[in-house]
Amino acid sequence: MLDEDKVHLGITNFVASDGVGLTVIHNEFPSAVAAQEYFEKVLAKALKVTERGEKKDTAGKVVGKRATAVVPTGKPDEPFPAILLTYGRDFYEIESVSSRDSRIMEMRLTSSN
Repeated sequence: MLDEDKVHLGITNFVASDGVGLTVIHNEFPSAVAAQEYFEKVLAKALKVTERGEKKDTAGKVVGKRATAVVPTGKPDEPFPAILLTYGRDFYEIESVSSRDSRIMEMRLTSSN
């Protein structure tokens, strides 16, 4: 998918073991700075930001930014909760009604990097 600024984003839909759907939007940017700039752009469009901070790896080292937010989906009456994060050069947006499933997906995506 291309966003309004022609940024290419990969979209993958999953179904968790509990039957809840998840959507992961991803792009690997040329640098961590570019990924964080995109994170800020997406976060600025959020309908509500409920948490915002640093993304840390398992050793506690800061590797990016992280936020939880309610994001627009293209349908005005269907906003979605999401985890937004950068992990080095990667940007991820994990959308799901299940915060538990979203956190599990976040751990899987960032533990393999």
